[in-house]
Amino acid sequence: MSDSHVEAQHHHLPEVKFVGAWSTLVGREITVKQGGRLLDQGRVEEATSDGRLLWLMQDGANHRRIIEDLPGRSVCIPRDPE
Repeated sequence: MSDSHVEAQHHHLPEVKFVGAWSTLVGREITVKQGGRLLDQGRVEEATSDGRLLWLMQDGANHRRIIEDLPGRSVCIPRDPE
């Protein structure tokens, strides 16, 4: 799936930048951005207790990927409906 296709799929979803420990994201659908560009997306299957690493479940050839909390990297989550 191309970056532009992925961005088009999620463009209509209001997103909010997650600030804090990634360990609280287990079970959530997220997008990962690096320097404002889409890096990855999927559902968080597991996270380390310190929130520095998470395992992202995805559809397609790569079903599971590890994501590290690095400088310049941010996680966005869809806003809960009010």
